[in-house]
Amino acid sequence: MAEEKKAGHLDAILALEAEKKLIADKHPVPEEDEEKTPASVKGLRAIYRAAFAKLAATRATNLKALTDPLDARLVARGDGDELNESRPAG
Repeated sequence: MAEEKKAGHLDAILALEAEKKLIADKHPVPEEDEEKTPASVKGLRAIYRAAFAKLAATRATNLKALTDPLDARLVARGDGDELNESRPAG
């Protein structure tokens, strides 16, 4: 933000301040950037999205490592059909 202030880019400064507030208020980052979004904000969002995707993939892998053995044990007990019927699709 200091670089934008030094360069006098008011629009970029306001956009960065808005983005800072968005994150501080724990709101989600938009999935896609608008054309008018300043490059500095687009760059930060790209970093955020990449990090978030990596965390989501790790979370999914860890969840699978926990649930697969449980699923296998339930199927071995004969409870697998009830398990699959009670799970939401997707």
